[in-house]
Amino acid sequence: MIFYSNVHAFYNGIAQENYNNFKILSKRFSELTNGGLAWDFGNHTQKENETYQNTHHEMQKQCIISIVFLVMAIESLINDYGFVHLGEKRFNELDRNSIKDKIKDFYFEVTGGNFPTDKVLFQQINDLVSIRNNLVHSKTLSIDLNLMMQDTKEADEAFFSYINSIFGNSKEKKSKQKHMYEVLDSAHGAYEDLMVFLID
Repeated sequence: MIFYSNVHAFYNGIAQENYNNFKILSKRFSELTNGGLAWDFGNHTQKENETYQNTHHEMQKQCIISIVFLVMAIESLINDYGFVHLGEKRFNELDRNSIKDKIKDFYFEVTGGNFPTDKVLFQQINDLVSIRNNLVHSKTLSIDLNLMMQDTKEADEAFFSYINSIFGNSKEKKSKQKHMYEVLDSAHGAYEDLMVFLID
């Protein structure tokens, strides 16, 4: 299959590099917290607390970068596929559609068949796009400042619940959306899988 651009491979390379960093940090974070146990700031030294916070922050950062660039890679790939096979005029007519709609529409117009939306690959792409949209279109949260100003375990838990609500979970942990760590772990190979699917 001919592609006009390899920018999607470049984006995917960035995504995979940051995913590898994320996995290294995840292992370090798991060791630091004995498998993800709640961190009690009062029972650790200032240096230990700083190590915990820095590791957690870097882990989140690497995950976010990986997800954003992975979605960019997928969108760039499907755009390249559509442009090559449909031509500029038809591509421009469909280009305003969402990533998921472009995957379905471009694939149907090129092959005459339906993209298998019931398969794992489409669900992975859906999850990645959903998380990316939450990250780049985040909404203002209502925060209890009185609680957040306290130096208590409850305040720490509230802080991370607010962070989690931005990154894929509701404060009550009842959101239907998967957490970004889970999504990235399951879908970090979605670009390569989509490439193989389109070539076949």
